[in-house]
Amino acid sequence: MLSPTALWFIAFLVLLIAEMGLGTIYLLALACGALSACLCAFLGLSLTLQLSVAGIVTIIASFIAYLFRSRRKNFGKNFENLDKGQKVSVKTVQDDGSSQVFYRGASWRAQSAEGHALVPGVYQIDSIVGQTLMLKKE
Repeated sequence: MLSPTALWFIAFLVLLIAEMGLGTIYLLALACGALSACLCAFLGLSLTLQLSVAGIVTIIASFIAYLFRSRRKNFGKNFENLDKGQKVSVKTVQDDGSSQVFYRGASWRAQSAEGHALVPGVYQIDSIVGQTLMLKKE
């Protein structure tokens, strides 16, 4: 039978590998708790103390992960602003009032941000909704 130290270390490795595969920071918090329990088992502390330390370390690491994620939650929204105001040329308009425009090396679906049909001309990007550029007249 494996020692408690080895079992905790295996739990740590499994959680760490799962973290790398899934990319959730909370599994890393659980892995930290398992590693701290592994250290307690190595020092010969009781199972109760191992579980207590693992729980406390996991709670602290989860709180740190929460703070880290809450500070970065608006990080992706800043990238949309890089496109805002860029100019695109509408050459043809489809029957539904939308168009296909060439922007950043790819073909994009474009619609008017004001809600009316596009007409050929030069527009500015107002926002991006999914894979659709919302345009406004410059």
